[in-house]
Amino acid sequence: MKKTERLIAAITTIALGILLIVLKGTTVQIITSIFGVLLLVLGVLDLIAKETRVGIVKGLIGIFILAFGWLISSIVLYVVSVVLLIAAVWWIYELWRARCLCSLRWSTVILYAQPILLALIGTFLLFHQGEGREWVFVVAGIFTVAEGALAFASAVRTIE
Repeated sequence: MKKTERLIAAITTIALGILLIVLKGTTVQIITSIFGVLLLVLGVLDLIAKETRVGIVKGLIGIFILAFGWLISSIVLYVVSVVLLIAAVWWIYELWRARCLCSLRWSTVILYAQPILLALIGTFLLFHQGEGREWVFVVAGIFTVAEGALAFASAVRTIE
C-alpha cells in the first residue's frame, strides 16, 4: 500500500473508533441500516440491469435487514460471545498443554490473563447483553483508536 493509502486507512480507523466510543450501541443500528439500504439499492440496480433473480434476492435481504436489524445484531452478539468463550478455552488449553511459563512471573501472569479476560468478556456478553453492549463498544472503540494511531505512526515513519 502507498503511504497516502495507509494514512487514509489509519485516519478512517481512528474515526471508526471514535464513533464506537461516542455512539456506543447506536453504531450497530447505523451499520445495519446502511448495509440494508445498500443491499436494497444494489438489488434495484440489478433489476434495472435485467438480473432479476439476483436483484430480488438482494432486495429481499436488504428489506429483511432493515426490518429485523435489531434481531440480527442480537444474534450476532450471542454468536460472538460463544466464539469468544470457545477461543478462550482453547487458548487456555493450549497454554496449559504446552506448559508455557515465562522467565518473569509478570510475563506468565499476563500470558494467562489474556485468555481469562477473553473468557470473562465472552461470559459477560452472553449473559448480560443489555448492559454489556455499550461497554463492549467503548472498549472496542478504544482499541480501534489505538490501532489507528499505531497504523498512523507507522505510515508517517514510512519512507516512500
